[in-house]
Amino acid sequence: MIRRFFTFISLLFFVHFSCEKNPTINLDQEVIIATIENRVITVNDFLKRCEYSPRPVYCYGDNYIHKKIALNSLIAEKILAIEFDKNKQEINENQKYFIEGRKEQLMRHLMLKKFGYEDLQLDSIALLKQYQLRNRTYEIEYIIKNENVLKELNTKENIVTSKEKASALSVNNISNKNLSYNDQMVDNVREILFSSGPELNQVYGPYIATNSTVFYMKVLGWVTRVNISDQQKIDTWESVKNEMTENQALKKYSNYISNLMRGKKIKYDKRNFEIFAEKVSKVYQIERSKKEKMIQSSIWESNNAVQIETLNEVKKNMKDKIIIHHDGKNWTINDVMSLIKKHPLVFRKKNINPNNFTNELKFALADLFRDMHITKQGYNLGLDQNINVKSETNKWQDYIKSELIKTKYTKSFQKNSNSNNQYKLITSKIDSLQKAYSNKIKINTDKFEEIELLSINLFGMYSNQAYNNLEPPFPILTDDHLLDYGSKIVTND
Repeated sequence: MIRRFFTFISLLFFVHFSCEKNPTINLDQEVIIATIENRVITVNDFLKRCEYSPRPVYCYGDNYIHKKIALNSLIAEKILAIEFDKNKQEINENQKYFIEGRKEQLMRHLMLKKFGYEDLQLDSIALLKQYQLRNRTYEIEYIIKNENVLKELNTKENIVTSKEKASALSVNNISNKNLSYNDQMVDNVREILFSSGPELNQVYGPYIATNSTVFYMKVLGWVTRVNISDQQKIDTWESVKNEMTENQALKKYSNYISNLMRGKKIKYDKRNFEIFAEKVSKVYQIERSKKEKMIQSSIWESNNAVQIETLNEVKKNMKDKIIIHHDGKNWTINDVMSLIKKHPLVFRKKNINPNNFTNELKFALADLFRDMHITKQGYNLGLDQNINVKSETNKWQDYIKSELIKTKYTKSFQKNSNSNNQYKLITSKIDSLQKAYSNKIKINTDKFEEIELLSINLFGMYSNQAYNNLEPPFPILTDDHLLDYGSKIVTND
């Protein structure tokens, strides 16, 4: 199943963006606002780094001083990355896997855009119908039955709509409920109520409630909330249109992936896989405090650090054991680990019952191999040469390099100074580097002054992806608000 990609979280607010969403600004998104030797910072770079990851309190506002502190911080990050290269330092193996993994994840996002969103045509009649259904609140009655779902239904996605099953709603077991669009419900019910539209007194079902129960429902009636103002009408229309676009794009992309994966089956080696799953399960059930400690100490994303640590423990005694047969190849633990180092496992469920861990591990590995084939197709299409892919890859690479050289400077300060204020020493180092690189830095102050930042601190995350953070953490390098270095980029407009 192709899942939603972007979920941006700020406190208790959840805002969903499709892969077409751009930051709000009336400027060419690839306008360069700063160059530092061979590095560049564009308007888009600046907006995303400032708005999709929390900024420190001294620059999280939208005023001009805070904007200048933010720009100085991002320029400082690029300077440190250049210093890293000049010092001939090297990133380690896991960091190389991380950078490669980030690149390939973005390539898969472009695959979704290319084979899902591009050339998508919405059915105007269906769009209007969904708009008319959106503000309904339904009165339904339902009954839950204990049944062996797997025997009754061929698949969990199978839907049976049967008028003959009206007798299933026995009077003694009926419950009633009101359902609006924002309430939780299974996808099949949402489709009937808010896409196609239900018939009164028609029995729908069975639908899966749990692994051992199903339910039937009947619509008794509904009331419709009326949009009074023009803005309410516009907001509802845009919401319906965006969600319909996303659903149609995901359906289109899912069909493309189904064709890509046709004939590519996975067979698990029963004996070895059970041993492997048992070992993985034990290591994954680590105490929360230990996991959090690993998260805090990792320079790359914690999810990958935890997984590599976990599977390294498992592979010690099983590295050459075959656990999977896929696409004409026998996959050993070592082979699977080579994939996981670039693409951490993504479990479909966040809270896994230990009794169900083996099945959830199978799903995670199936998704891993699916993404492997999508990535391969991306390379075949040359998406690794896409300018956005290259730009994002360089951004994450420079972030890691700057953090490593910053750590090196910090250790040097600790060794050679009695000062406990490491941040002050770092900012002092940044000041000296700004002067040293001044003749190699150019800033487009005219375009920079046009940028408007949100004053809300957001934290951008991908949902159900190998790498969660949308952007690298904001660099804590300087609180300097003066642009007293470099030269001005002069534009003709």
